[in-house]
Amino acid sequence: MSWFGPTRLLPHEWAFGAFLLVTWLRLVVTVGPLDPDALLYLALGLVNATVIFWCEARETRPRWFARLWYYPVLINVVFTTMGSTALKVCRTGGTTCCSTWMPCWSE
Repeated sequence: MSWFGPTRLLPHEWAFGAFLLVTWLRLVVTVGPLDPDALLYLALGLVNATVIFWCEARETRPRWFARLWYYPVLINVVFTTMGSTALKVCRTGGTTCCSTWMPCWSE
């Protein structure tokens, strides 16, 4: 693999990578880059990219297992922190949270 060549991303890598990036950007805009949740999502995104490039550098069976098993761990970490993260990114003037039908629980 060339470090500057195309990397073959799997569909779940596109989906979770986009989710991590969008969530991190929303956290940075709403609470700042040094918030613990923003730092967590940044770290998860960087580990995500590192695992992908590590596996692409030399494809071996253990590296592929690491690349595939990273996502169940990622889902568990994200799920356990989603409560505090959602409350931080869903502040829209105190009336609604993330949508027009779900009241914000932080009030």
